[in-house]
Amino acid sequence: MKWPEAGPGGSTSRVTVVSHAEKENLAEVTKAFARVLVFVLAFGVYLLTLAPTVTLVDSGELILACHSLGIAHPPGFPLYLLIGHLFTRLPFGNVAYRLNLMSALFAALTTLPLFCAVRLAGKADRTHPLSLLPPFLSSLFFAFSLTFWSWATVAEVYTLNTFLLSLVICLLLMWRVDGKEQTVGSPVHCLWLAAFIYGLALGNHLTVLLLAPAVFYWLVVTAGWRFLTTKKAFLAGALLLLGASVYLYLPLRAAQNPTLNWGDPRTLEKLIWHVTGKQYRVNLFSSSLDHILGQAAYFGQLWLRQFTLVGALLSLIGLGRLWQRGRHFLIFTLLIVSFDVLYAVNYDIAEDIEAYYLPTFLVTAFWLGLGAAQVLAWAADKSPGSLAVATVLLVLSPLAPLWANYHVNDKSDYYIAYDYATNTLKHIEPGGLLLTRDWQLYSPLLYLQHVEGMRPDVAVIDTELLRRSWYYLYLQEQYPSLMAASRAGVEDFLAQLYLFEHDQPYEPAVIQGRYIGMINAFIARSQAAGRPVYLTMNMEPGIGQGYTWAPEGLAFRLYSDTAYHPHGGADFELRGLANGTVHLDPVAQQVRRDYAVMTTNRGIYLTSHGRHVEAIDAYRRALAIDSAYPLAYRKLGDSFFALGQYAEAVDAYQRAVALDPEDMAARQGLEAARSRAQ
Repeated sequence: MKWPEAGPGGSTSRVTVVSHAEKENLAEVTKAFARVLVFVLAFGVYLLTLAPTVTLVDSGELILACHSLGIAHPPGFPLYLLIGHLFTRLPFGNVAYRLNLMSALFAALTTLPLFCAVRLAGKADRTHPLSLLPPFLSSLFFAFSLTFWSWATVAEVYTLNTFLLSLVICLLLMWRVDGKEQTVGSPVHCLWLAAFIYGLALGNHLTVLLLAPAVFYWLVVTAGWRFLTTKKAFLAGALLLLGASVYLYLPLRAAQNPTLNWGDPRTLEKLIWHVTGKQYRVNLFSSSLDHILGQAAYFGQLWLRQFTLVGALLSLIGLGRLWQRGRHFLIFTLLIVSFDVLYAVNYDIAEDIEAYYLPTFLVTAFWLGLGAAQVLAWAADKSPGSLAVATVLLVLSPLAPLWANYHVNDKSDYYIAYDYATNTLKHIEPGGLLLTRDWQLYSPLLYLQHVEGMRPDVAVIDTELLRRSWYYLYLQEQYPSLMAASRAGVEDFLAQLYLFEHDQPYEPAVIQGRYIGMINAFIARSQAAGRPVYLTMNMEPGIGQGYTWAPEGLAFRLYSDTAYHPHGGADFELRGLANGTVHLDPVAQQVRRDYAVMTTNRGIYLTSHGRHVEAIDAYRRALAIDSAYPLAYRKLGDSFFALGQYAEAVDAYQRAVALDPEDMAARQGLEAARSRAQ
């Protein structure tokens, strides 16, 4: 990068001579200050937007696994659990908050190796103050990017993963760019450290394997093929394996039967199943072409939204700079992006797919920093005034993603998962059995029951996890009397489940029949023992047959008779869900819809017993939660019609039709209400 060296007017007279050593010392102090400033700014924003408690998706399960030193869902995340357990010991906040704080800390730390990587690749005069601006901008843009920020405020594995990934990239660039002598602190030691950290990163999330082609390329182009057969390369491989040995935690801890022992990976077979994510293989590279193209289009939209148009433009400029001046850097980064995107668009999951693009967004931030350096170079070549204007604009540019993404990622009032779980529990009678297949409910319940000790009297069973043999060890430990009473049905199903898990021939109809029979045995044995039984929505057909399903709160209570059963009402705590103070992602929007659906179901139940006035109140409460739920409007119209309030019925039916033009029942009700209203 060319920087102006003369003073105003081109004069170089009366200039104080500063030695090279002094310039280097000043540059180091300035660089340290810039790094600290980036970290403080990022961490400060994360603290302001940090979730106060458990959140949706996997948060509750991961918190329990960290707190109890258990085993989390595949691939197990042993490094995250070990570090997370240390954070659970902090002397302030609830346990969920402490792990949210861990995510914020590692997110802020990620800015430091990113800063270093951009500075190494920039090839500018590193003693010039403006040489710090490109890495400064790159780090802040990434810190305030849409997706990365979203994971910096909740308990999840992704910010630790991105930190380790950025550290590996930085160390590889140090090996490539800085120093030549193979002594302590020299490049080969950077490579060895990178190898060890890469192994540790494998112990956090196996998606770092997607970095392997880029790492291999970097080794070959910087050291040659022969280097791969040297003792130095062998030592790097050994250090990688040493880091990855953190996976030994899984069988060692599983053998001690922790509270959450997902997969029970105490044997070699189950360890391999768990680490390789056997249960998720059906979701990988099995999608249709249309789905893959749809995912690719979604990725393109997501990429554009990460850094705002300002950041996207700078990243493209940086990409062009690499094309002209650093082809090896270019290929290295493109390999990371290519394998990451190829994997993600072929992975069919709905809830956290955005996190799988974080390596690509990290590389984009790297490009962005180089783009900022290029803009400064262009401005410096033009005039000092142009450089001053460009500098000011670039310094202000991180405000764009900060402003654009703040509300979306502000989880400081995020109680949606906590309230969802507690609202469910408050309508469960003492000693109740709750069967659910809703992970957004079950995951926070794991945290609330096992970590905060809330409502231990309620037995909660995830009917989807009943398809996994390890889950029965948990159930036996938690609910021994229920499992003993249902032993025959459980053993019949487990015999079929063994065939399924070991890829042996089985009859789908037989295993499904025994699965339904076992769940119904849980229900029957609980009812016989005088234990109230509750089911959440969307249970598989056949479950709970022969009982009356009475909506009570967020679950259906099963009754043996058809009489009307009163209920105290759904006094839900809805912090952040219906008042607009929290941005609702698709998962949270579904939770809001579930509130509306269950409140509407209560209205339908009341209607079936001729209690239309109470039903109208229920429908209105449902619409206060989710005003875009068409069925609530239609059912509201039905109750108004039954009470002879035809004008009100017309209004309700019209709203239902406006939301769902295909609802023929609403259209017919509208015609009938209009004819009666005349």
